[in-house]
Amino acid sequence: MIQLAYRIHGMVLEGLPSALPPLRVMAVEGMDGDVRLSAVWPHRDLVSARKQVAAWLALVPGETEVTCLFTGRRETAARWGELLRERPSVENVFAVRSAVDGEVLFARLFGLYQLGESDVLLVAQRETELSAAVALLWAWAAFQLERSGSKQAGEDEVPWDRPFPWGYWLVSFADSDVVEAELWAHLRDLLASAHLRLAFDDRMQTPSPKVLIEAPDMDALEGAGETLGFEVGVTRALGAWSRQRAVERRMGVSEGRIPSGQDAAAYCDRLIDALERREEVSCFAYREASQGPLDAGWRFGCLEPDHVHDDRTLRLAPLARASRIAGLDDYVALPEGWVVTFEEGRFWVRAPGEEASFLDEGHARNGAALLS
Repeated sequence: MIQLAYRIHGMVLEGLPSALPPLRVMAVEGMDGDVRLSAVWPHRDLVSARKQVAAWLALVPGETEVTCLFTGRRETAARWGELLRERPSVENVFAVRSAVDGEVLFARLFGLYQLGESDVLLVAQRETELSAAVALLWAWAAFQLERSGSKQAGEDEVPWDRPFPWGYWLVSFADSDVVEAELWAHLRDLLASAHLRLAFDDRMQTPSPKVLIEAPDMDALEGAGETLGFEVGVTRALGAWSRQRAVERRMGVSEGRIPSGQDAAAYCDRLIDALERREEVSCFAYREASQGPLDAGWRFGCLEPDHVHDDRTLRLAPLARASRIAGLDDYVALPEGWVVTFEEGRFWVRAPGEEASFLDEGHARNGAALLS
């Protein structure tokens, strides 16, 4: 289902058409001195739906202010005509709003109601980078937007309780009742979502917003089944994303796909035994071409000179196992050919084709070591 709703400010109903062919389910009604335009389509063709609304708005004077009631975005009628004729993208279909209250960062993805889906709420600690929060919400928006164009009639919806592999961490969704009612009401005020109360009528779907939740410990997920559970908020997921992107910037490489911590990696048997005992030992890691969709491409080995690393000594384990050496998982976004060495509590890196490694002075552990 596609559903759109707009508020045309300072307009009266007289002279405005109630519908344009082939629109048969459009409603045009008065709203406190303004006009509310809403329409519902049973299909998933957002492109044609937006073009039909653009044709209707072309009858309104171009300088008239118009608000999208699902995102809160306010533009002139002329500008909306341009936006609605553009190819749908996360930038022209959705909106992200954020607020900081005390020690908590809130962000909400508005616009999914246009696709008959739930809006998404993100909660994280205040020190979380807003850019990371927006990147996560945009990723989910892009995923849903892509599905809206390819979804076939009768196809099941994406299960909201299925973990969403975004970057290194696993995140999922829960109903809004996981947030206390008092806090939820406060949040609505913080993010100025009053426009939504004017958006719906009895023809429309109004699913409750979903709240982002995260795995509390990626390394502990293996074999935990459903006993580990997920926690409200995504502070860890966003922190991992920010640190991994920061490494890419320091190394001068472009942002690439961050492998999931649950993807497979290869470890030498001596190193994996040490990690099982939760010992921080000297090691090296290099990334090669992935051998499949669930292969992170990372290979880890000890630095013991008498140990041969080959098929007889390599073991498979989740990439997240490397996080038992604090800070090592910060490097997993580096592309093929990069080598990372952990020795004497510091991280050294070597670029593809280079012979010498250099100390990553931007890493927090290296900075602490240098100061000491």
